[in-house]
Amino acid sequence: MDEKNAVLRLDKKEIICRSNTPLWKIMQENRISISAHLAVRSGNLITEDEIIQPGDQIELIRVVSGG
Repeated sequence: MDEKNAVLRLDKKEIICRSNTPLWKIMQENRISISAHLAVRSGNLITEDEIIQPGDQIELIRVVSGG
């Protein structure tokens, strides 16, 4: 991975993405629903407004609801 990029992990797939970009924009460009996923960086939840930094590894976790 280029040091200027970041990685989003969704299920078993890795998506290499530009850093210095808001998470919502990266998710939108990759057609990933913001409302259906939680984003975790270094064990901490982050919001869609968070700017993705070089070298970040973001885990996307699907939100499952039921009744």
